Amino acid sequence: MPCNSHGYIEFVTDCSGGAQNCSMIATPAQARLIGLLMGRVTADADEAAGRWAENASLAQEYGLQKRLLLARDWTADLVLDVSGEVYVVDTEYGSGQRVAGETERKTALFRSIRRYPELLSLLPTRTPESTTCGQ
Repeated sequence: MPCNSHGYIEFVTDCSGGAQNCSMIATPAQARLIGLLMGRVTADADEAAGRWAENASLAQEYGLQKRLLLARDWTADLVLDVSGEVYVVDTEYGSGQRVAGETERKTALFRSIRRYPELLSLLPTRTPESTTCGQ
């Protein structure tokens, strides 16, 4: 199977509506898991509060938009959709959202693991060339 620029296996969904948004980063099982987490955070205030504390209502709002809040920065939120794509949502100027770059995507996923350990399978795999920090 071909890999995309993120190094994840890429597969094609129903593209009858056009070429945009046809490829997915997540596997079908990962997409179901992301959807399940969105549903839990959106429907269950206690679940949202347990994962997000003071930002629970924001996490639920993103869930209604079919997005999973991964991390918050000073000027942006990082959210995940069911395809496995990470978006940077501008919260300072309200200029919308953009697809996260590779480093932003990895950082958002790493930062989200404390809140969503279920997403561990979305993290990139360590290559033989990888070095341990500090080496």
